[in-house]
Amino acid sequence: MFTKEFQKFQPRINLLVECQNRLLAICDENFDETLQFLRSIITDDKNLSTLLFLMGSVTSKRPRNSNLYKKILIDFKESIQSHFPCRLIICYLGNPYFFPTLVDILYENDFYSKEIVSRLIENHPLFSVCKSFHNKKEKEGEISYESNIVNMTINDNISEFLNTVASSNLNLFQKFFDQGNENRSLIEISAQYASINVFKYLWLQIGSDMTEELLKSVYQMAVYGGNYEIIHICEEKIHFAELSDFDQENIMFSAIKGNYKEIIHYLIDQHSIKVTKSHLIISLLEKNLDFFFEHFPKLMNENNIFINFCEPHTTNRQNLFDLLHVACFLGFTELVPFLLLFNFRPLSQYAGRTSIVLAATYGYFDIVKLLCETKKFDTEYQKAFEIAVANDFPQIVEYFSPLVDINFNNSFALRVAVDKGNTEVVRILAKLPNININPLTSIKSTPLHTAAEKGFKEIVLILLENPTIIANQRDNKRSFYIFYIDSKRPSKNERTHRNCSYIG
Repeated sequence: MFTKEFQKFQPRINLLVECQNRLLAICDENFDETLQFLRSIITDDKNLSTLLFLMGSVTSKRPRNSNLYKKILIDFKESIQSHFPCRLIICYLGNPYFFPTLVDILYENDFYSKEIVSRLIENHPLFSVCKSFHNKKEKEGEISYESNIVNMTINDNISEFLNTVASSNLNLFQKFFDQGNENRSLIEISAQYASINVFKYLWLQIGSDMTEELLKSVYQMAVYGGNYEIIHICEEKIHFAELSDFDQENIMFSAIKGNYKEIIHYLIDQHSIKVTKSHLIISLLEKNLDFFFEHFPKLMNENNIFINFCEPHTTNRQNLFDLLHVACFLGFTELVPFLLLFNFRPLSQYAGRTSIVLAATYGYFDIVKLLCETKKFDTEYQKAFEIAVANDFPQIVEYFSPLVDINFNNSFALRVAVDKGNTEVVRILAKLPNININPLTSIKSTPLHTAAEKGFKEIVLILLENPTIIANQRDNKRSFYIFYIDSKRPSKNERTHRNCSYIG
């Protein structure tokens, strides 16, 4: 039964895998061909969403290709602007390796307004390591010595690397900060980025003095980097069969993360590694579609490990739920209906959130619709609705509004939307016929007070358009909303709710 159902998805799966493989293998020589292929298949919102999903994966795995990925995104600029909010683009592409390039794209190519981009970028956890953004505010050329030596290693610039080493007292075991990752030695970085020339030099200099832990880490990075020559050099000193199960598992995980199919098959065939459900989940987390779709049907058919979802208290249940949670967390729209076909149900939670809440948190509207349309599947609509309100996803808010209590908890959703300045969400909520537009807080202030105090002119006007608005409500300070305008206060004669248009 499984094989028959799986075959229905096979054409789409093949297209996904081919698209990802082309993006992973992109280079100057095949760029035009790859771009033409993408243009031919991306003809609607669904495929555009798929492209962004895949770009979120490949940009982190092939950082040297950042400029080529940048050109692809710019080519689809108009479609992206029309169909995807800035927050969702950053969600898909905000990984440590591509974040500086992404900031350049958003700032220099006018994808969205500078105000929106600045607010989202500066609140992003990767902001502090975004060199390109900070360089706009600092003097040109202020690049640290650490950044130089790491970049030489990443780019395998052996001549400059040797000159730098010769002219300094560089400790070759020194740790460096690498793209938001933990501190790593240069030999680990060279293995991770398959910088064969720098790696060979470092191996000759310090290979015999490396600790066992460093050697295992270098081997793990080499597997991730996908360079056979580096892997075989490491295997002169490290024997896979003698490693602990924990170390072997980590090495296999690194191969899956690196997404080099030939390296994965080398480990499986050479070292008789058995693919498990843990590998499957890692492959989904790391968006290694080739591995996932190659081994998922095999595990289903051979072990039946994911079909026993109806049996309570089985060891397989949690793993089954993890797959759906991960698909919703990543925005993997293509996989969700496939999992729903087998009634994968989120009776447990991932990080305290069910699948529909995860999808709403990150703005994956298509996934939210899929989950809602599945009867008796996931009914945490209220929580998902409120998170979508807070995270400013108007489309999801509008979809949920007839399914939830919009006035729940003293119109919590409206108060949050106003407080965060989410204008389009407020516009949707304010037009609902049964919305309580005047919820009072403990200090008797209303959303209108909040909007005026924060200077949200457009939100004030939206709220005033609602026929049930109470514009003369006083808070505990006995102030009308008009008194909270920050910078430009009207005269006494002007202080009426009809004269709020000056708010700037």
